Amino acid sequence: GQVQVVCPAQNLGQGAPLALAMIVAEEMGADIAKVTLIAAPRDSATYGNPLFLGRMVTADSKTTRGYYEPLRLAGAEARLALVETASRKMGWVAAKCRAENHHVLNTVSGAKISFSEIATIGRLRMPGNITARDLKPTSDFSLLGTSPDKDDQNDIVTGRKRFGVDYREEGTSIAVLLRSPHLGGLVISVDDSAAKAIEGVEDVVVLEDGVGVVASNTWSALKGRAALSVEWSAPDDFSSETERAKMTAALEDAEQPRVSLRNAGSVTKAPDMTAEFYTPCLKHIILEPLNATAKGKNLGLGVEISGSTQSPDLDMRFAAQTWKTAPFMIDVTGRPSGGAYGRRVLNDAVIDAAAVAKPLDRPVQVIRPMLDELQRGQVRPASFQRLAASLSPDGNLLSWQHDIS
Repeated sequence: GQVQVVCPAQNLGQGAPLALAMIVAEEMGADIAKVTLIAAPRDSATYGNPLFLGRMVTADSKTTRGYYEPLRLAGAEARLALVETASRKMGWVAAKCRAENHHVLNTVSGAKISFSEIATIGRLRMPGNITARDLKPTSDFSLLGTSPDKDDQNDIVTGRKRFGVDYREEGTSIAVLLRSPHLGGLVISVDDSAAKAIEGVEDVVVLEDGVGVVASNTWSALKGRAALSVEWSAPDDFSSETERAKMTAALEDAEQPRVSLRNAGSVTKAPDMTAEFYTPCLKHIILEPLNATAKGKNLGLGVEISGSTQSPDLDMRFAAQTWKTAPFMIDVTGRPSGGAYGRRVLNDAVIDAAAVAKPLDRPVQVIRPMLDELQRGQVRPASFQRLAASLSPDGNLLSWQHDIS
């Protein structure tokens, strides 16, 4: 009697997969305790989020909103098929039946038949051409709007929950990367003799912009990385102070091109108050370190990628570009994430894992420690903002101007 829902959302901890299961269960009259989730294959044409241009991305609070209508329609089609099959088998009038609590109920006689019994009758005849008129009235909802227990919540609070960094098949090596302490620094030369002498270190892989130390365990990889001697190219000419000055000057420059996000008229009265705000480049702070595992397949022509992610689509593209192969040669398996906040959308750990694993003959899991992420991880862009407002004599707002650079 289990209902299986193919779920395109990644498990980031907020319960998005459960929300999608609830939408289907509500619409088809299923018992949420008997609904199981199956990870969707990488098939954007079928499972892409309409609010992300059809891509398989779990981010920006768009998962429930993006899949709400398609899943309701799917649930309604399943409900109508169950009611039609049950009515035909039992000799009931379909219009006098409804689906609830994993059964089809005859509202006249009170008789009912379970979904599992209906499934044994034979293949369901799906009605097709489902429209909004076939959906349940929201006033009849009994599940959506409630908070059922998540099946993994006890494991989370007791430390038994496995996240992406915890999934490691036998024979997988661990890798950490050393990169330039300055933006834009590239590798000129490497002395890895001391690193290779450390117990547990298996390989050192030199990349254009970093050096990967591959070991049998994380501790050995970190010790090996600390023993590397690397000469880096000159850093990019960048400073936060210079960038802030450029943004401030842009607001002062009347010739600077401007994009108006909203214009609701104008007021000629001079501003009564102004304020300026500067937001520097800010880091995403995620509890679980960035991670990705890469394993070659098909005689090295393709690669399997797994780990904590928000976007299997983008992981596939990153891996294909790094491995220099066609996207269809990439398999991506998403694992539960210990926090994401958008940081795992552009998951560059996939690039690192593919680059380090490519010259090796075994799977490699790349882990990016938190200090590495704080130093070289992606950031939210800096901005300089100026606000000006004018008020009426009685203190009401007349105008509001908000400029962002």
